Amino acid sequence: MNIKCTGVDLIDQLPVTKSHKNISYQQCDFESVIEAPTKGFDILWCHDSFQFALNPVQTLSRWWNIASPGGMLYICVPITQRIHRRQLDYSLPSGNYYHYSMVNLIYMLATAGWDCRSGFFKQSPNENYLHAIVYKSEQQPLDPKTASWYRLSELKL
Repeated sequence: MNIKCTGVDLIDQLPVTKSHKNISYQQCDFESVIEAPTKGFDILWCHDSFQFALNPVQTLSRWWNIASPGGMLYICVPITQRIHRRQLDYSLPSGNYYHYSMVNLIYMLATAGWDCRSGFFKQSPNENYLHAIVYKSEQQPLDPKTASWYRLSELKL
């Protein structure tokens, strides 16, 4: 397959990038500026790392900016709150700053300009992760301080 892939991580160099010519690597924090191709990235994949974002809405907005028109974002975050034996149970591992539910994940994605109406969302009862696949909309990211569910509905996000 002729697929070009760019990995982003804080560590110096991932060993897999040395053995594949189609993989490039950027050593940086995924919340900072990521160098994107001129047309942007067609797919952004974030598995089990978004929970470490200090400013999740700003991060999603930055990813919107580096996605190509109609680009796809897959995001997977651990569930940190659940019902256990009829009581609300919270867990917040070290380095995680927010509790994620499907509702607030959808709100953050839509506020950041991702099309949640055409997205796919999954939360299985026996799995500890939330999954979302969304596409870049034509709507610029909104200010999360003033974005309401009503406004997001008007914009069909």
